Amino acid sequence: MSASMSLNYAGYVFMCEVLKGNARDKIEASIGKRFHPWHWSAHLFPGLSELHKQDPRAYEGEWLKDDTIVELVLSDEAIKNLSEILLEELLSYEERIRQPQRELEQICSPIDWEATDRETFEELLYFTQRLGVEMPERLRSDAEALIVERQPDVDALMSKQAKS
Repeated sequence: MSASMSLNYAGYVFMCEVLKGNARDKIEASIGKRFHPWHWSAHLFPGLSELHKQDPRAYEGEWLKDDTIVELVLSDEAIKNLSEILLEELLSYEERIRQPQRELEQICSPIDWEATDRETFEELLYFTQRLGVEMPERLRSDAEALIVERQPDVDALMSKQAKS
């Protein structure tokens, strides 16, 4: 059994990066090594493995425009894995943005980590809702509002692609 899914290339890259980061963290926690590429244990990461196999770039180094539509076909196992990881990361970012930022962090870095974390949380919330992942009630209304807010952009992108 499998399901198809459409998203823009920026969304595809975002999901791959989230899954790679999650895989790195799990590998480090289990074997204590940071340098152990996830693809050496691809069977442990079915969602990432299937996304990686369907990379829309013809060769490494080619760049696509962020609004290029990517069509994916994922197995049930990959969708389940993807859903679990997105929910896990969503809850982790929710906890992270609730904690007060350390003053030293703000002084030492020119990057606004709080804003970056909020943006990542919002993207995770969006993709988790779009995949239909069961999430805590406290997040569901925010996710639904985000879907409604972004729908005009999605519709515009789909009509642009249809004309091409």
